[in-house]
Amino acid sequence: MFFTFGGLGFLLGVAFVWALRDGGNGHAGRVPRPSAVQFHNSTISQSLRAYFCNPSALLASGGFIAIVFANNAYLSWAPKFIARKFDLSVGAAGNGTMLYHHLAAFAAIMLGAFLTDAMVKRRPRFRLGLQAVSMLLGAPTLVLIGLSPSVAGVWAAVAAYGDRCAFGQVRRARVRDRVLNSRRRLSLGGGGDRRFVLLDIQKGSGTGMKLGLAMHPEKWSDRHLAMARQLGCETVIAWVPFGAGDGVWHAEDFERIFLQAKKHGLVLEGIENFHPQHIDHVVLDEPGKDEQMANLVQTVSNAGEVGIKCFGYNFSCCGVQGYYSEVNNGDGRGAAAIKKFDEDKVDHSPLPSRRFWFNTEIERRSAVDVLPPTTPEQHWARLKYFLENLCPVAEKYGMKLCAHPDDPPIAYLKGTFRPLTSVEGMRKLLALVDSPANCLEFCQGTVSTMRGIDIYAAIEEFASSGRIGYVHFRNTSGTLPAWRSPSATCAA
Repeated sequence: MFFTFGGLGFLLGVAFVWALRDGGNGHAGRVPRPSAVQFHNSTISQSLRAYFCNPSALLASGGFIAIVFANNAYLSWAPKFIARKFDLSVGAAGNGTMLYHHLAAFAAIMLGAFLTDAMVKRRPRFRLGLQAVSMLLGAPTLVLIGLSPSVAGVWAAVAAYGDRCAFGQVRRARVRDRVLNSRRRLSLGGGGDRRFVLLDIQKGSGTGMKLGLAMHPEKWSDRHLAMARQLGCETVIAWVPFGAGDGVWHAEDFERIFLQAKKHGLVLEGIENFHPQHIDHVVLDEPGKDEQMANLVQTVSNAGEVGIKCFGYNFSCCGVQGYYSEVNNGDGRGAAAIKKFDEDKVDHSPLPSRRFWFNTEIERRSAVDVLPPTTPEQHWARLKYFLENLCPVAEKYGMKLCAHPDDPPIAYLKGTFRPLTSVEGMRKLLALVDSPANCLEFCQGTVSTMRGIDIYAAIEEFASSGRIGYVHFRNTSGTLPAWRSPSATCAA
């Protein structure tokens, strides 16, 4: 039995190596190679340091060692015990112990993988729960093997012991992922110096992330689109591409810029932000919000008809506030000027009513009033109203509504509450309306500056749940209460 299963495992390994091989001409074999993060080569000492300095990797390895130890003890003890208790030959007892155990283990691995894939999008911590339950099943099933009065009962307990392999199938991946995150930290410079991630885009692979640029309307031209393609981009994001107009962005306008991007070999993957005049009543819960909401529904529908897959938004009346740049500062690489943030230097005086979102002047708003303060309860209620109306139409077109985290990630700015300033806030957003359309515009620069953040754990959590529509890459150094940041941003 040992040689049978071992030989089949060896042949399966050879088949996997052959199926996943790369062709010598740079094209993948049967299975296309996905887009990948390129890592710098690490020395043995760096790899060992990355492993032994990572508590999650050590705990995962400890769990794996424990289950392997228990498994080896079981394989040594069970056949002799069963043979002696039920007067079977050692060969028959060993064959039954191996056969039913491994058949059940195979079923558990397949079922565990299926359940994890199916549930993790809705419950990001489902994998951890499955690991815990599977691990705990091991001890009572061993007891049942010893107490069972019949051979059939023993084989059932042996099979149940094999079911705990659902733990193993996700635990080994967990060890790999945690060490991989440490290697990524080394390749990016580690610590507070979070450099850009370089993505190797496999042309024509159809898998993985696609590099793109977010382009403001003044940069949206054939010249700049051609340059984006020459730089290796495959997609573009149009940032507030049109004016206020009649309150709705129309399908023919979306189609025009979609085809213009296509002419240069680019896909218009998403629109970033509604026009401030289209959303101010909704954000502030003012008279006229229902009319604005109907127009937003029509705008999203029009974008979906053209084939745009992401619509980013920033549900805030302040937008980005509080950054500053010192005159003639040369603190960046090569003495480049950079912008900075310091929580102690933030001006919290209320904004004039007309200056809604990024200091946009909306003339129809009061020239004398200020934007009112908001409480957490008020802001979450308004955000829920927004999502409950837009998610159904976005779902209809397979579109993702992508919320940008609050930048800077401080809980109150200009007297208004800001909900997306922590991992907990982003989790609450995704739970607010249960819809595949309710996603994040994961600004790595903003998230990496959150207080006490583990950026790699945050990426793993939200990416594994399938709730990231697209990503902003921005090179920040430091976390709250102060950090530095270049102004350049790219999207993927």
